[in-house]
Amino acid sequence: MTSPTVKLIGFFGFAGNAQLYNITLRDLDIETAGGQGKSVGAICARATDCKIHSNEVYSIYD
Repeated sequence: MTSPTVKLIGFFGFAGNAQLYNITLRDLDIETAGGQGKSVGAICARATDCKIHSNEVYSIYD
């Protein structure tokens, strides 16, 4: 999940009017994905009018 040009970094970069639930991500590494002017989130980087719940994220360091 690293890119020098992408502004929205996540499983879903942007979600609008969505329901994101029961998502499990394993062995994730987003530690170095951030930077100035970027939105970073494991499940979703940016969301509008969404219901996001009951998700699990496990890092490669767990």
